[in-house]
Amino acid sequence: MTTVPAMPDPAEQDLGETVAFLDAAGIVVSLAPAGASVFGHRPQALIGRPLGDLIVPEQRPRLLGWFAAARPRHGTKLTGLRPNGEPYPLTVSLIPTPTAGFVAVLLDGSERRILQDEARAARTAADRALQERGHFLAEMSHELRTPLNAILGFAEIIAGQRFGPDAAERYRQYAEHIVASAEQLRDLIAELSTSLPATATNPTTEAISVQAMVAEVSGLLRARAMAKNITIASAIEGDPTIHGEPASLRQILLNLGTSAIDNTPDDGQVSFTANADADGRLSLAVTDSGGGIEAAAIPLLFEPHVRGHAQGNRPGLSVIKTLVEIHGGEFTIDSVAGEGATYRVALPGDRWSKAPVASDDDPPPISE
Repeated sequence: MTTVPAMPDPAEQDLGETVAFLDAAGIVVSLAPAGASVFGHRPQALIGRPLGDLIVPEQRPRLLGWFAAARPRHGTKLTGLRPNGEPYPLTVSLIPTPTAGFVAVLLDGSERRILQDEARAARTAADRALQERGHFLAEMSHELRTPLNAILGFAEIIAGQRFGPDAAERYRQYAEHIVASAEQLRDLIAELSTSLPATATNPTTEAISVQAMVAEVSGLLRARAMAKNITIASAIEGDPTIHGEPASLRQILLNLGTSAIDNTPDDGQVSFTANADADGRLSLAVTDSGGGIEAAAIPLLFEPHVRGHAQGNRPGLSVIKTLVEIHGGEFTIDSVAGEGATYRVALPGDRWSKAPVASDDDPPPISE
């Protein structure tokens, strides 16, 4: 049998702030929020009593003078008195009303109140952290499925001998793609086990060939593209090198390529491009020939846990945005509804160079 927890008694909920409605003599007529404890006092016990009963006796004449003057008072520090006789800092603001009464705003400034507020803030922060972690895990589930789908697709082609029993070379290439996809999946699982924030604070940095990375990602996406007869093209300016975290950068392109293929109709095209922009950044772009995205929908795609929208299914982009920002870059989407979409990653000048990655076979530099 399920036990339903008892709701807390409202009179036991001391919110640390109370609004009291008073008559012309300073007698409490009503309280807000209704039913909540007033600094330890039960609300029913205060109705019909002077507001001065909430402060130490020596300060009550001062309060009576305020009522007689009928002028506003803002943020005056007084000493409150709890039911057990314990004094505490109390801030009082008094506002006359047109009906010859007053509105009093009372704030508990005690250390206990501060500790309660801090505890409430800590609970709120913990709840937010759990929510963000849930969003991250939901997004990562998509990232894990992407290489897994490539593994399954290539394995099915080989197992079913889709190209006949004598296509050994083609099957060997697909087996290589399976290995590469499995390694990507392994890297993602390792990243997930340490969580994204850990990667953000201490990313590894390696020199990565853009040409090689685009070729690898295109190979991983080939089975997915073949199922829709989609052409994958690339145009890389030179052979630039990126200095960054390999698994994250590979995942950025893999995820964007997957979204592009998923949102491109049969017989369409997806292209990868890389070139230096006017600001000296390296611009990596993935463009599809799908239905495009309405301008109002683009900002929503960067929100965590957005799984799709009216212009197609493009999950995981909030994680991509975070991975790009870890590398000091900017992630944007350019699109017009009905005309396809371009996902663009711009990396700053200190994250790339025009020189290709040095090969182990390159001769050492000549020393003078």
